[in-house]
Amino acid sequence: MSPLSIAEAASRCPEQEWTTRVELAALYRVIHHYGMTDIANQEIGARVHGEPERFLIHPYGLLFEEVRASNLVKVSLDGAVIDGPGIWAGSGRESFVEHATERWVSDGGVNLGKWIFGARPDYNFFIHGHCEDVMAVSATEGGLRPLSQAYIYLREHITYLDYDFAEDDEYAASFHKAIAGHDIIVSHHHGYYAHRPARRRRPSSGAFYLRQGLLGAGQGRCGRSRRRRAHERDGPPARRDDRGSVRRVCQLPLRTAARSEPPCCASSNGECPDYRS
Repeated sequence: MSPLSIAEAASRCPEQEWTTRVELAALYRVIHHYGMTDIANQEIGARVHGEPERFLIHPYGLLFEEVRASNLVKVSLDGAVIDGPGIWAGSGRESFVEHATERWVSDGGVNLGKWIFGARPDYNFFIHGHCEDVMAVSATEGGLRPLSQAYIYLREHITYLDYDFAEDDEYAASFHKAIAGHDIIVSHHHGYYAHRPARRRRPSSGAFYLRQGLLGAGQGRCGRSRRRRAHERDGPPARRDDRGSVRRVCQLPLRTAARSEPPCCASSNGECPDYRS
């Protein structure tokens, strides 16, 4: 945008709303910069500063790199679209891009704004995403585990929720129950929702921090599983000792038949025998 078009766009809304628009648009760009996007199917929302009953989301169909402060759409907590044509409910044959230029919004984005900002007046921003590592962990029985520093920081913030694509009243009630005491919701087989009470400076940073931490915890859990599977398939990695000879070094503790037996890497000479033998 040119300076003139920025000034023109800013003049069309109150100063507090424009500040919210700029920060939300910047958050969309940051999410894109870090590769956290899923085409146009995620959502980031912000409560309009000075208008607690209204929030902003992006037009459905726009990529996150295309979001600007001026093309965000304002919606009320009752789901009414204030400065756009309405909620897009197409059959899938229509062009997302055409609807995005008309500034339609998705019903999922509107629902999230209603549920999150309606239930938690202390929240001003939320991030909903479909991170592959988090989705993978959400599909496991144990979920996230204390295998990384990120999990230790976030364990009190996290809860889990069974996802229902219908997003009906029953699901809304479950969502409200989950969000009442937690800042991160991991939706089984679906994704995550990150939100944090607002702070005076950089109110969007709290939600982004939680999202980054959740990604780290998910990557730690998935990385652990990948390393264990590789260890079981190929054995421990090879490493050269001081004399230049190659030996196998165990990097993961292996379960033994008796609890009193040490893991293989605790043998007297430091060698790691093949546990499959």
